[in-house]
Amino acid sequence: MFEKTLTDLIKGIRAHKGSEAKYIDSSIGDCRKEIKSKDLDIKAQAILKLAYVCDSNECAYCLASNVWI
Repeated sequence: MFEKTLTDLIKGIRAHKGSEAKYIDSSIGDCRKEIKSKDLDIKAQAILKLAYVCDSNECAYCLASNVWI
């Protein structure tokens, strides 16, 4: 499984001007899969990415998507 780092996520969001929501939605789906991993490093990266997305004006999006479930 290939995991994107927080830096990759930020660069991806900046590169997808105009379609950030679609990119973020895809990234959140990836994070949900990564959280189910048994590797703690992968889980930690996923939580960092979700925290970044939810803290950067997307919090209502995260709550509406039940991203933490």
